[in-house]
Amino acid sequence: MDQKISSETEELETMLNHAQDVLGTISKKLKLFSKKKGEFSESSNSEIHNTCEIENPEVAKFLINSRNLRSEFLNDSFFGEPAWGILLNLYLSHVEDRPMRITSLCISSGVPPTTALRWIGQMTEAGILNRTVDKLDPRATYIFLSDDALGGMYNYLKSVGRLIQDIRFTGTAAR
Repeated sequence: MDQKISSETEELETMLNHAQDVLGTISKKLKLFSKKKGEFSESSNSEIHNTCEIENPEVAKFLINSRNLRSEFLNDSFFGEPAWGILLNLYLSHVEDRPMRITSLCISSGVPPTTALRWIGQMTEAGILNRTVDKLDPRATYIFLSDDALGGMYNYLKSVGRLIQDIRFTGTAAR
């Protein structure tokens, strides 16, 4: 049993390291990546929504659940990654056609509200996120991924989905 937990912990750590590597470069490469792929460089959120495959939301849910699971095995105080949680939650809110208020995003990020707001501000300034005020209730602010960020998340999650399929069918994750 201990060996199985150790093996699962190592697997989670490998996945987390990969996710953190991607997060470290995602803001720098989102525009380049979307232009390179060509699929999303001029697309709107609604066009991207219509092309999303069912597996991408499942991959996003898997990544969120694996992040939550690690706290059962490891000291979670060393795994601060609010930007990644924000990206995953906003991607899910988009594909599920569920607008996200900024207060809900702060709660779902799993960090103190001030930390979440700071990250949301930085990501908005970097062009990764967009804000809009509810026309019926000016106190409510909605937050969503920019077109480039949505395209980058779509392509990233599609690639991770392929890796997961490779593991399931071949037993290895080829790089």
